[in-house]
Amino acid sequence: MSDSVAIHWFRRDLRLADNTALIEASRSHGRVLPVFILDPHLLQAADIGAPRVRYLLDCLDALREGLAKLDVPLVFRQGDPRQILPELAAEVGARAVFANRDYGPYARRRDQAVARELEKKSISWHDHADLLLVEPWECLTQEDRPYTVFIPFSRRWRTVEKNAPQRAPRLKGWDKPPRCDDLPDADSLGFDSTVELPAAGEANAAKRLRRFARDRIG
Repeated sequence: MSDSVAIHWFRRDLRLADNTALIEASRSHGRVLPVFILDPHLLQAADIGAPRVRYLLDCLDALREGLAKLDVPLVFRQGDPRQILPELAAEVGARAVFANRDYGPYARRRDQAVARELEKKSISWHDHADLLLVEPWECLTQEDRPYTVFIPFSRRWRTVEKNAPQRAPRLKGWDKPPRCDDLPDADSLGFDSTVELPAAGEANAAKRLRRFARDRIG
C-alpha cells in the first residue's frame, strides 16, 4: 500500500471533506493523484452558461489552492476522459481510478466507457455513492419500481440508513508531480467572465451552510 498510487477523478465533488471516493482512495493506496478533466461535451450541453462555467473554474481554483497547501497537485486536463485517464494512470504508475458515482445518461455511458478502457490496461475502476444520501435502487416500492407518489417515497427514504459526514483525508505530498495544465478562464472557453457570482470553493460553501443553519433554517 505504501508505494501504490491511485487517481481520484473529481467531477461534481470539488471538495476534500466528506468526499467518499477520495477518502476510499486514500485508505487503500499510499498516494492519491487528484485529477479534473474538462470534457468538451459538457461545455456544449443545453444547461451550460457563463455563470455555471465561471463558478466551476472558480471552484477548481479554490480546490487547487487547498491541495497545494498539502503539496498535492490538482492535475487539470481538457479532452476525452476515455483517453486521458488511461494515459495519465500509465504516466504516474496508478493501478486504480476512483470516482464518485454520477447518474445522468451521458455520465453513465462515459463512466462505462472509461472503465472499459482502464480494464484494457489492467487498471481497476472504483465508483462510490456520494452525490446522493440514498442510492436510487435503495428506495423502491415492494414491486422494485420507482415511487410515483411523494409521501410513500419520503416514508421509505427516511428508513434508509444515511452515512455520517467524514473528515478530509490526510493526503501525501508529491515531490515530482506530473504536468498540470493551467486553468483556463471563462473568456477563453467562449463564456462571459464578468458575471457576478458568490464566492466559490469548499470553505465558502461551508460558511454559507453555517449561516443558513444559524439564521434561516427555522
